Amino acid sequence: MYHPKSKEKSFISLCQLHDSTCQIAKSLNELWSYPLLVLMAYGFVSVTSQLYFVYCGTQSQHIPLIFRSAKEIPMSIIWLFYIFGKCISLLFFSRKTTLASRRTGICLHRCGVAADTNEIYEMVNHLSLKLLNHVVNFSACGIFTLDMGTLYAVCGAITSYLIILIQFNMAGQQVKVSQELAASNETSSIDLIGENVTLNPFKAVK
Repeated sequence: MYHPKSKEKSFISLCQLHDSTCQIAKSLNELWSYPLLVLMAYGFVSVTSQLYFVYCGTQSQHIPLIFRSAKEIPMSIIWLFYIFGKCISLLFFSRKTTLASRRTGICLHRCGVAADTNEIYEMVNHLSLKLLNHVVNFSACGIFTLDMGTLYAVCGAITSYLIILIQFNMAGQQVKVSQELAASNETSSIDLIGENVTLNPFKAVK
């Protein structure tokens, strides 16, 4: 059986290791904050644009050269899985790391519950509460947290913007059809007037 002082040193060493690991994770997050933000923004814009131009392709509309892959449904599905895979894996591992950072405090608290002396219990309880309050959270420049809740928000935003773009596209197509009909009616009216003038030249002179 270990001496209480040796147990206390072991628990303090464990807490110091946990703090050092959290500091390393926070430093890495600060280092990669801007690339993470750019990646998430690029994924949002690219996925929304790709889905929109897939819709345009199904309607036989013009598609920009940069989104020519939207003309082929299988290519679009592969490309969307690639972009979504990068973003989802980033959010998943960030969430997994955050949850793992909480396990140290939970395990330490269980040790305190199983302790046979009040001195060890109070010391472990104090350290476990300290660790539970020291949690690693990953964020993209502090704008949003990298977790699965962010994935839900991004999917909702993509759906909303996609619906808005499709509605604008449908309205634009209706206006275009109306203008073409008006132009064809005007052309036909001019042709009819020209025919009347040709058939009745003397009446036109009067």
